[in-house]
Parts: sequence; C-alpha cells; structure tokens
Amino acid sequence: MGGEQGFEAKEVDRSSVVKEMLKVFEEAVLPKLVAIPEDTKRYLYFIAWLNTFIEMRELSRIIVTQGEGNLLKCL
Repeated sequence: MGGEQGFEAKEVDRSSVVKEMLKVFEEAVLPKLVAIPEDTKRYLYFIAWLNTFIEMRELSRIIVTQGEGNLLKCL
C-alpha cells in the first residue's frame, strides 16, 4: 500500500504532444507491434510504450489493476 504521491497539474500544448506521440508511434512502435503475433504481448508492449511516453513528459502514468473486472486507470 504506501503513501500516495502528490500530483501537480502541468500546462502543456496538447496539440504538439499528440503530434509527437503519433509520429513516434508510427515510426517506432507500430512496426514492432505488427511483428508481435500474440495479442497479450502486443497489448503489454503498447501499454508499456504509452506509459513511458506520458511519464517522460510528466503528464501522468497508467496503472493496470486487477479486481472486480479488469480496470485500466490513468492517474
């Protein structure tokens, strides 16, 4: 369990972040995803990339939890 980390909102240019994300996805991620035959591994690779992308820009992070139904939560 442990303590919650504080979260401070950060002003960002959403348009430039989305454009950068799309460019990186198309150039670096999509070719790797296409080469992964298993759905689960492909999903995990995508979530790991997405989480790294948004964490590196200090936007948020994704936490995947298991409970009553699977939840994908973005903090």
